[in-house]
Amino acid sequence: MINQSTFSRYFLTLTLFFAASSMAQQAQSSDTLSVGQSLNSGQSIVSSDGTLKLAYQGDGNLVLYKGSSALWSSNTAGTKPGRTIMQSDGNLVVYDAYNSPRWNSGTNGKNGAIARVLTNGTLSLILKGSTIWSRPSSISSSAGTSTANTGSRVAYLNANQALLPGQSINVKASLATGESITCQLIYQPDGNLVMYGSTANFKYYSNLNHAVFGQTGTSGTSAGQAIMQGDGNFVIYDATARARWSANVFGSGNRLEVGASLSADDYNCYAIVINSSGGPVKTVISGE
Repeated sequence: MINQSTFSRYFLTLTLFFAASSMAQQAQSSDTLSVGQSLNSGQSIVSSDGTLKLAYQGDGNLVLYKGSSALWSSNTAGTKPGRTIMQSDGNLVVYDAYNSPRWNSGTNGKNGAIARVLTNGTLSLILKGSTIWSRPSSISSSAGTSTANTGSRVAYLNANQALLPGQSINVKASLATGESITCQLIYQPDGNLVMYGSTANFKYYSNLNHAVFGQTGTSGTSAGQAIMQGDGNFVIYDATARARWSANVFGSGNRLEVGASLSADDYNCYAIVINSSGGPVKTVISGE
């Protein structure tokens, strides 16, 4: 006969088991690791559009993939896998089978942060709607056209996505005739948001090498983040969360488009806030 104490312990064990199983399943079926959720060996989470996957592999490595291409990893291959957990202190940590930490995001103290695989190609840690950590450190061009006469490429910073100090968005446009332009929008550690451009193979113009196409003029501030806010405004905050520059625009669905464009006799690098329909709202930086 099972006494009440034994039954209670048995019921509690079952409850904890099914709760843990449910948590693991929830982590596997979404793009997010919430506080306390973890990935065991062989488990993964996938971006909302299905194009990116964060996998904790059997070799002990945590890897962000786009298709079969690895975009970033924790460089922990060769360790005996344990789990990857989003801790309550805000730190994302890879533990081996002996519960020894093998890698961490270095974001402890950011209590309540979550990890999310974003459609812009990054694994990001997000706290109260703001990105506090992101890898890889650059976003590449995602769409565009190229013909013999014109070329363009664009990449986007969507609502609640941010550039942290040293991070950039990179786009490259080319013509079928060989001319190309590479544009880089970078949030520098000095607090300035700068657009750089380099050209190659132009026959009638001197090629540019990391030329400045525009900037927000916020150097000398303690860098915090350059964020496309959920209210539709693009704002640069310093490390004390003080707004240092703002586009002063608002609208649900706004995002920042970073583009490179060129033709046989012209080229440009630009960053512009666009609305949900793709229409221009306000130019942030442009070489024109």
